[in-house]
Amino acid sequence: MKGPKIIVFHIRQLLKTAAFVLAGLLIIFLLIWVLAPKEQGGREPRSSGQSPAALTLSADEAFGQVLYIPGSYSSVIVLDDNNIYVTVTVDAFSITDVRLTNMAYAQQRLYPLFTPVMEQLRHDILLHQTTRVEPPEDGPQTGLLLLEAINIAIGQAFAHTVTTGL
Repeated sequence: MKGPKIIVFHIRQLLKTAAFVLAGLLIIFLLIWVLAPKEQGGREPRSSGQSPAALTLSADEAFGQVLYIPGSYSSVIVLDDNNIYVTVTVDAFSITDVRLTNMAYAQQRLYPLFTPVMEQLRHDILLHQTTRVEPPEDGPQTGLLLLEAINIAIGQAFAHTVTTGL
């Protein structure tokens, strides 16, 4: 029998299927929208009115220039109502120290990656005299958070008038 085949659709089944397909597409769209990487414009530290590139001159670029106002400068990281301070000490030509200050024992227990990540960043920053360093693989997000705080502190120390040597 090769006659036409008749298919019967129940309108209730069609409506349920359409509703589930639309709900599934909406969920997929929302997941993509929420989880997609976003542009982070406007989150760069600009404490001294200088561009971020000016805050991270290499030692070769800085030769013969007064870069910083000597002293110690701090910035704060606030996590769950806990203040974690990052202090950067500079002289006129270089970064001399980077450290976490006033970090209580309870904060060290709550945020165990801060101390080892800061030690690695401290070593790299003092070695290369720039904040253009890669965050450690052990804590990349912690490293980025600390680098942002370090850049804010260095921005406070940045000399507004750059003078050249001989």
